[in-house]
Amino acid sequence: RTVRSPIDGVLATVAIDEGQRVEAGQLLGNLDNGALQLEVVKAKASLERATAELEMLKQGTRQEEVDRAQARINGLANEAGIASSRLKRVRGMVRQGVAPREEQERAAGELAAIMGQLQQARADMKLLLAGARPDDIKKKESEVNSLAAQLDVNERHLVAIVLKAPMS
Repeated sequence: RTVRSPIDGVLATVAIDEGQRVEAGQLLGNLDNGALQLEVVKAKASLERATAELEMLKQGTRQEEVDRAQARINGLANEAGIASSRLKRVRGMVRQGVAPREEQERAAGELAAIMGQLQQARADMKLLLAGARPDDIKKKESEVNSLAAQLDVNERHLVAIVLKAPMS
């Protein structure tokens, strides 16, 4: 009689002798499982990572993240105030003829850059406070389900590499 495995592989061990009588369910041998075990470990790690990311999405923004974003906004607002004062001072100096127009343009460019950063920081804060979008959560849930299914398939293959006699 012929024994087939549901998965392809290289025979690693043989537990019986050729022509030996066997009982149903008796171990005949094992396929090499090194690569498959590695796939199971990788699938478990991916599933754990995705599950943790899903929980973070569901929990929302931490207060520390909001505090850090607010500190950035405050710092940029202070920088904008300083840059605005500098621009006013340089404009006065240019009107008096004691500073070149390029200095005023440079000060205006610096203020514009800081204002752009401040606007971006405020938009980032708005996103933080809004939390995860429902479609992001659903996408991550789908990823978790897919990874769980792949892990299940890999674990089933790991069981299938054990070759047992189907009948006596």
